[in-house]
Amino acid sequence: MSPRIFFDEKAFAPRLLPTLLTLFMLAVLIGLGTWQLYRAEWKGRLIAEWQTQSAKLALEELPPPDQSGTVTYRRARLLGKFQHEKSLMLSPRVKNDREGVELITPLKLLTGETVLVDRGFVAKESTASIDQPIGAVFVEGELRAFYPRGWMQPENKPGAEQWYWLDPAAAASAKNLGAVYPLELIAELFPLSAWMSCAPCKRFPTLNLPCA
Repeated sequence: MSPRIFFDEKAFAPRLLPTLLTLFMLAVLIGLGTWQLYRAEWKGRLIAEWQTQSAKLALEELPPPDQSGTVTYRRARLLGKFQHEKSLMLSPRVKNDREGVELITPLKLLTGETVLVDRGFVAKESTASIDQPIGAVFVEGELRAFYPRGWMQPENKPGAEQWYWLDPAAAASAKNLGAVYPLELIAELFPLSAWMSCAPCKRFPTLNLPCA
């Protein structure tokens, strides 16, 4: 005669709180999975756009501001005069274990527009000897949308010349620039009389994507 197996229904009865917690964690996991898929698709589109745009011939004139979105990631070769006295220094920045700043200098184009140019990293000990090209110069680089403020970055203090991130509206107001172009120019090549001192350092734009 086979043994009889008794089933205790009370021992397996689900409780409300653990059930709700399980359902909540399941919803969170599903949401995270969906978000990761969305981020992967978004990054793929962004990389494809960057590769397509950066492969085109460099612009020598900018489209109207309301059409600036069509030239994001395009290379440009712009003719204008640097307004060195209205430069911003974004800090703190670190490159190759050296402390420094990121130099932003307005470029007044001969066609009338003002473009904020990211000239690159300047080591802390070189900020007093930054190269300042005089007169009309060609500046080559890549047009980019302005990065929004990072969640860990403090508020800028324009009155104290303390800049932590590039806010184009605040920069235009503090430096009396008038309207600035909706894209910044990440400079690649420009005249440097003190190239070996690396003030600022030359570099070529890369596409830095946020971590997923």
